[in-house]
Amino acid sequence: MPISAYKDASSKKRYLEFIENFNNPIMIEVNGVPFMFELRNTITVFEGVGSVFHDVNVTKNINTCVVDVGGLNATLCQFDGLTPNFNSMVVSNNGCNILKGKIGRMINEKFNIAVESNDLERIIHDGYLMYEGAIVTDSHHLIEQIKDSHFQEIISFAKSRGYTFNNTNITFCGGGALLLHNCIKEHFPHAKIVVNPQFANVKSFLQILKIKNNV
Repeated sequence: MPISAYKDASSKKRYLEFIENFNNPIMIEVNGVPFMFELRNTITVFEGVGSVFHDVNVTKNINTCVVDVGGLNATLCQFDGLTPNFNSMVVSNNGCNILKGKIGRMINEKFNIAVESNDLERIIHDGYLMYEGAIVTDSHHLIEQIKDSHFQEIISFAKSRGYTFNNTNITFCGGGALLLHNCIKEHFPHAKIVVNPQFANVKSFLQILKIKNNV
């Protein structure tokens, strides 16, 4: 659940009702096969938990700052052991879709080359533009420059909301942590980037579900 909805009781209630389809059956079709099911007693968990609840033995006795860089936004939350500080929950609009847009525009304006969304994922990950089999000169420097600037915007936003990143274990997760790996290591060399960061939240959600159901 988005942090903005989780922090507000009425928004949280409306979101939960929406997910459960207002107590009506949910109908979907997968590969031409129809399915119908109901959701009841849904457990709500906020985005940006990272691996806190997946690696309980590691995180239960330490302070952790989770920076979750997703496609739509970047969320931050401070944890005292396994307890989230709700006042620390903040959301920046600087998700990786914004980063893709910045780099796509730069490539089009600088090199007069149109790129698709799927191309941009690889371009950002590789750190350079390859056109018709050849690496485009200057593309690496310009792409890394934009990536670094985007990462700095996320950190500046966090600091403007009271984050100092002092005396805490900093953990980066979300698919954006893969794309911004070099920037993270440059500015936060001692921070942890979760293994398979795009699945960090899901793994914590699964652990919470197991505990709730005594599995």
